[in-house]
Amino acid sequence: MLNPHDDEMPGDLFINRKGKHFDNVALEHGVALSGDGTVQGGMGVDFGDANNDGMMDLFVTTFETEPDSLYSATASGVFTYASHKTGLNQAT
Repeated sequence: MLNPHDDEMPGDLFINRKGKHFDNVALEHGVALSGDGTVQGGMGVDFGDANNDGMMDLFVTTFETEPDSLYSATASGVFTYASHKTGLNQAT
């Protein structure tokens, strides 16, 4: 039987470096971990402007009883955890 926690690990965010290679910048951009700083089981992701500020925010669906994560983009390129502001911080 599979252990559901095998899917829990830091998330990835890859930046394309002029088509030559990709760098994983998730930790320094604030999207590698959940809002409480723990790993989560990311099951799907999507970008969209959730707060209508013209920047692409990141939404991560998670494993079973974990809360989904919404990360709001900032002008500096670092994301802020926004699930608590939107009510998404409850297990879904």
